[in-house]
Amino acid sequence: MNRFFPQANSSDDGWFRAGSVDVTTTILMTGLCAVSFLVYAVNTRFLEPFVLIASRVLDGQVWRILTWPLVNEPSIWSVITLAVFYMFGRELERLVGRVRFAWFLAILIVIPGFAATAIGLDVYGLRNVEIAIFLVFVLLYPKVQSFFGIPLWVLGAVFLGISVLQLLGLRAFDELAFLAIILATGMLTMRAFNLGDDYDWIPKVPLPGLITKDPYQKANRAREKAQRSTQRKAPRSGGRGQRKPADVVPIRPEARLDRASQADMDWLLDKISAGGIESLTPEERRRLDDHSRRLRGN
Repeated sequence: MNRFFPQANSSDDGWFRAGSVDVTTTILMTGLCAVSFLVYAVNTRFLEPFVLIASRVLDGQVWRILTWPLVNEPSIWSVITLAVFYMFGRELERLVGRVRFAWFLAILIVIPGFAATAIGLDVYGLRNVEIAIFLVFVLLYPKVQSFFGIPLWVLGAVFLGISVLQLLGLRAFDELAFLAIILATGMLTMRAFNLGDDYDWIPKVPLPGLITKDPYQKANRAREKAQRSTQRKAPRSGGRGQRKPADVVPIRPEARLDRASQADMDWLLDKISAGGIESLTPEERRRLDDHSRRLRGN
């Protein structure tokens, strides 16, 4: 289990296998960005058709709206960007499933791409997408402890603050506007995918069911159908040792947590299993009690 992050409920199944590796959406995106390092070393002109150049998009090269995050210059900062994207993107993909995470990334790339074209901004690189993925994860798990026991929301605030200060210092106000657009897109998409129920101040934009469909919805419906069927079955009257219909005790529907809360509870239970109840901080005990009450329907 990951040391820092709550364990998600989705499987790690990928789109296909490369040897012993399941190639998920996160791995595929990270790998394509890493390949751009090699292409850059061979000839930078090979990457030019994938950069979002507003004037070229308006001339009909619309594929640039989708390919701009794949162009990355080789540097230590680019490697860190890919590592952060992989770390947090993998956890989000486990949470929502590979198909919904692919849609999530597509929305996070295409809508800001159109916005960049509208304001005449040329963009490339995974950095802005990585910041948005990181922000979404911080919103879902703000109090999870990360490196050196630092709450995740603190790292998120520092990470975002440094990016904003850099752009302000460069007077790159168009890039700052683009960053704001991609962050807003990430938060709106998070709510549209039924994540972050605690952030009701973020509007919930309806999206087609094909995009937001929960991969576990079919299994949940089957379980609810079986439960309703059990509730409708009343024992026959007149039999020896059987209850009369009036004595039948109705079965209360099972209370469930939303996906983010369930993942947090799984992580807390795993921590107890590894180190005992004493390993939980007071805040973590409060969260565990809160999840337990919600499961009991209180």
